[in-house]
Amino acid sequence: MDLSQVMTSNITFSKATLEDIIARYSVKTQGRASTANKTPASVKTAMSTLRQAYARVHGDKPDDFGDLTWLTTAKLKKPSKFATARPLFEGAQHPDANEAMSVPLEPGTVRKNLENFRAVLYAAAKHLQTVDMEQPERTRLNESYNAAYMEFGKLSGDLMEAEQNRLATREPSQRQQSKWVSWPDLRKLLKTVIQSLDTTFRAAPETMSVTDNKKMQRSLQFAIYMMVPPMRNNFAGLRFIAPHEENLAALQESNSPNYIIVKDDGTMELVINRYKIDGRSRAVDYDPETDFGINTDATKRFPLTADATLAKYGFDPVKLGALLMNYWTLQQALMGDTNPYDLVFFELKRDQSVASMTAEGMATRMSRITQRLTGQTLGSTMFRTIFLSWFNKKGPSMADRESIADRMMHSVKTQLGTYTKSAQKRSPRTLEGSGAKKQKITVQTMRI
Repeated sequence: MDLSQVMTSNITFSKATLEDIIARYSVKTQGRASTANKTPASVKTAMSTLRQAYARVHGDKPDDFGDLTWLTTAKLKKPSKFATARPLFEGAQHPDANEAMSVPLEPGTVRKNLENFRAVLYAAAKHLQTVDMEQPERTRLNESYNAAYMEFGKLSGDLMEAEQNRLATREPSQRQQSKWVSWPDLRKLLKTVIQSLDTTFRAAPETMSVTDNKKMQRSLQFAIYMMVPPMRNNFAGLRFIAPHEENLAALQESNSPNYIIVKDDGTMELVINRYKIDGRSRAVDYDPETDFGINTDATKRFPLTADATLAKYGFDPVKLGALLMNYWTLQQALMGDTNPYDLVFFELKRDQSVASMTAEGMATRMSRITQRLTGQTLGSTMFRTIFLSWFNKKGPSMADRESIADRMMHSVKTQLGTYTKSAQKRSPRTLEGSGAKKQKITVQTMRI
């Protein structure tokens, strides 16, 4: 029985109250004296999840969440009332949702949502004990919260078991299957992208429109992900520097922890100081302004020179270095003093200096590139998954696995356990989206 239909409570939970009680009463604190084990980030995540759930059930996102008796599986399985919130369950999308917003969230994400709902309900039940109210009302609310809490817990457990089974068989997730583009198909597209860049560099235009400059930047971004083993989204603030500019003051001024050194012999070296597992930048108390660092024990340096292992799997760091050199030369001629830090990727501002790209901006650009080239929005994680799944089928030696893992800045364990997928339940996407006839994309027809 849906207890929320029986009667309406006078109690209501505001945003401020929920933030306080979620931090105060954590599910993890049962049986402990301390309740200070919820970080502000986790409280924000729980609140964001709750607001999305409220929107699905009610159609808006207020700062007041009622008595929370609406937070049930039954409510969330009904058609959503919010068109831009992806459903948690199959068939629960908004009637007018577009294709992207009709796809249910990944099971792993749904499970995280369910656990956040449980944290909210647990905190609400604890809070009721401190509120002056009639006992029958308190009992009714507690029964409602407990029923939803238990049901969310069962669903979470079922999803955990299913996810463990999927990971054990390396089966791609539903969303990965829906977006899959084969690595060989991406390599075919790369050839066209390189031809387009080479044509631009040979022409050496004296001026270039904002649209064409962005197209050139997007083409180079795609090339970087394809011509060396694909990294995570590490290219926000990326800049070109001369060897003598590799110092803390110069790089901190432009907020460029990652950069490309243009060496005196004409070769280039990609240097990554800040990345996901650098041991520092993912810490809760990390402050990029005070913790800015270069040349640490975790720093990764990748010379764009010949490498037999990379060549074996189709990568070409030498050609990438040549593209970067031509790109740098052309952008210097085009942008002049408006790009004082020689940023690799940037936003153009009319009659102003260029603006550095954020990680979010880089991700958006990559989505746009791949949408236009393949009909699918692919991010860095999907690039890594597609490549490593193809790579695994080649039967690489352990030495090759270690070399590629080092280039991708993760472990062989992560390579095999997180990214490598072996079973595809549906056919790969063709070059212009699912169901389309394969088309040969040329420089003239390429959209990027």
